[in-house]
Amino acid sequence: MKIIRDNQGLALFMAIIMMTIFLFFLSASLYLTRVDTKITANLKLATQALEVADAGLQHALALIPVGSDFNGELACGTPPCTLVPNTSFPAGSSFGYTVTAVNDPGDGGGPTNDMNNIILLISTAGGPAGATKTIEAYVRRSIGQFTPPSALYVNASSATSYDSEFFDDDDGVHIFGDDIDPVNILNPNDDVAGPKASLPALTTTSDAVTDALVNELSTSTGSHLILGQGDNPSISTTSEMIDVMQLADSLANHATTVKYLDGLTTNISCSTPCQSCPSAAPCNFGTSASPQITYIKDSNSSSTVLNGYVRGHGILVVEGRTTIGGNFNFNGLVIHKKSDSTHYISFEDSAWVYGGVLFGSYNGNVRFTVEDYSRIKYSSLSIDMVNNNFGALFPRPARVFAWQDK
Repeated sequence: MKIIRDNQGLALFMAIIMMTIFLFFLSASLYLTRVDTKITANLKLATQALEVADAGLQHALALIPVGSDFNGELACGTPPCTLVPNTSFPAGSSFGYTVTAVNDPGDGGGPTNDMNNIILLISTAGGPAGATKTIEAYVRRSIGQFTPPSALYVNASSATSYDSEFFDDDDGVHIFGDDIDPVNILNPNDDVAGPKASLPALTTTSDAVTDALVNELSTSTGSHLILGQGDNPSISTTSEMIDVMQLADSLANHATTVKYLDGLTTNISCSTPCQSCPSAAPCNFGTSASPQITYIKDSNSSSTVLNGYVRGHGILVVEGRTTIGGNFNFNGLVIHKKSDSTHYISFEDSAWVYGGVLFGSYNGNVRFTVEDYSRIKYSSLSIDMVNNNFGALFPRPARVFAWQDK
């Protein structure tokens, strides 16, 4: 009987040992499961935070306008400059991001002067349980070819007409977004179709401006043709933001630019075709063999009038009160810089432009008229000529070329 009791005691002892071992492994298993769950949750939060930080980076890129440098993104006084303040993403979630910009540390221009067209964007994301993630991205301008958003581009939040109407109530303005090859800009009858896809004929950066132009055309009795990609009339709002003022300044300040800084001595009225004008005469703003950048700023006492047989190849930048009329023929880009509320541009008579036209604004407003038998026609051949000669001066979209997870 004693032996049996001893065996029973041993069995109980072994049972307790086995139960203890079982409970130890069960506790360890539960602990490891908890740790694994926490690691998985943290990894999930870290991954989500990385994705949110990347969303912040893409948000900032979308806000950076097309341009030639990044000084605008560094103009907060003392960088880092906030490009995107704290923003919830996705909307209603516990995640959010903030994006700031600093100049490339290797740039010798200092904190606020971009000299090598490279900046550093820092996107920091935060989420629940203290999850954080930071991305640093090096951003520079794309090296692709410049193409205007449309034959006529208007960057403004509001618009007023110079001559009581944007388009006159008679005659027939033509603005074409279809690619056209001007075999000879002095003979519009020999135009042929160009090789590139159509662009919209006219784009603005504001629905209000787009609606104003479309509404005026709907009541006009003129035989205007504004045709190209999209509806008829081909007038639409674009998200492409070109800083026309910055572009005009960049072109005006170029070393090779031919400048008329106080207007022209007299209003230009060339009575004979430009082939008869001396190459240095203001009747001739560049030739097909030697395109040029021309910058004309009106004088304080009078506006600029380009009238008669004015010809040109390249880029024409006009600032102030400007009328372009007569038999004006230009191959390339015409850019208007409005640096005062009184400034305007008017295309009149039989003014012709092959390539593209860009209008800038002053305090968000642009003032213009395109009337009579003016012609503005997109031409990829003309834009190629501009890119081949002056492409480095043109605005480019921002692109990420390197980034790291911090």
